[in-house]
Amino acid sequence: MKKAGTEEAVKPAEPAQPAASENPAPKSPSDEDVIAEFNGVAITRKDKKLAKSEIEEVVKKLNTVTSQKDYSRWLLYLSSAYKTEYSRADVLKRTSESLPGIAKGIVLKDLSDYFSYVFVPSRQQMRVDDIKYLSPSKVQVIQGKLILYNLGKINGKWLLVP
Repeated sequence: MKKAGTEEAVKPAEPAQPAASENPAPKSPSDEDVIAEFNGVAITRKDKKLAKSEIEEVVKKLNTVTSQKDYSRWLLYLSSAYKTEYSRADVLKRTSESLPGIAKGIVLKDLSDYFSYVFVPSRQQMRVDDIKYLSPSKVQVIQGKLILYNLGKINGKWLLVP
């Protein structure tokens, strides 16, 4: 029996917790998340971070090369395909015809001219905002909305590729 004047404390009902599957917590990005895949070769967020870090160093060195107009050092950053492409007479002719400003009218004769009149004036103080994979070993280097470079990893080294 209850004694008069005493009441048992009634606990308010606890709100029902949603089942875990109803509202899963948003998954935070993981370094192991696959961000690109090419013929079964997966590129993870971690791979991209590492590549971007390596490429930032290459771009810093290319900035130094261009500011010093150091053609012989620039050659060290070119793939053989890049050298071949930008040494071709038809490419040099087409590029000569599209030179702007004070370079207008200059006829590019070789890769050295391409470096002096095209590469150096257009590649001052570049930075890497992002990279976009074109294949497991080839990326576009992006600054803002511009594609600065195409780089390929060849024998463990990032080089300019056409």
